[in-house]
Amino acid sequence: MSEMLHRLIEDAVIFGVTSHRGQFDKSGRPYLLHFLRILSNIQPDPGMPEATFIKGQILSVLHDVYEDCDVSLDEIEQRFGLEIAEAVNAISRRKNETYVEYLERVKRNELALFVKKWDIKDNMSHDRNGPYRRMGVDNWSMKTVEKYRRALNYLNNFTKEF
Repeated sequence: MSEMLHRLIEDAVIFGVTSHRGQFDKSGRPYLLHFLRILSNIQPDPGMPEATFIKGQILSVLHDVYEDCDVSLDEIEQRFGLEIAEAVNAISRRKNETYVEYLERVKRNELALFVKKWDIKDNMSHDRNGPYRRMGVDNWSMKTVEKYRRALNYLNNFTKEF
């Protein structure tokens, strides 16, 4: 089973790179660098089973494909299984929902919650925000980092309100 899941990480990287081809973040860098950084940095929670961690690695690559690309949940399920598709669905923000509604949905899915914390950590990182500072977008950058800090505290149950 572990070998099959490891192959799915490779498949997810290929799928993610293909799905996000031509997309760029707000600093003009290829968007795929975001999910590759998460994949590189993600670490298992204490006591996390290996299979759960590997699924988290898969989700770390796929976490934005439904929200930002022309990819259906059915396609994700066919390629990566129902559990990954459900986690992608949980971690994908809807157009007309509040950020708190979104975070509450993320909290209800173990894999989505695990990966969202790493997504937020990357969004707060100098690797992600440094180019904005160099571009003179400090105000946007600082507001965004504060929003993500509050979200991370909320997801970790350090605060009851966002």
